[in-house]
Amino acid sequence: FSTAKLSSYSENLQTQMTPYASDAAGQLSKDLQLLAGKLQTDMTDAKERSTQYLQELKTMMEQNADDVKNRVGTYTRKLKKRLNKDTEEIRNTVATYMSEMQSPAPYN
Repeated sequence: FSTAKLSSYSENLQTQMTPYASDAAGQLSKDLQLLAGKLQTDMTDAKERSTQYLQELKTMMEQNADDVKNRVGTYTRKLKKRLNKDTEEIRNTVATYMSEMQSPAPYN
């Protein structure tokens, strides 16, 4: 092979391959744009789902907090009622004891 033939072959090959390379580059660009669009859609969907999950978690936590608040309120009312009853019993016992202490003792 001579240099002229190699040069001619190279130019011919380059001329034949340029459209294919250009087509491949164009297809790659389109594929990348489609991929970027799909990725953007997927990211938006993921953001929407995570926002929804966060809202559901917040709602559950609020419901649980309300449930705990209601239970504590019920327990507190029952405890207060029981303490008031016990206090009244102690007052009555002390009053009876004091009354017995103040009354004259019978002599045998």
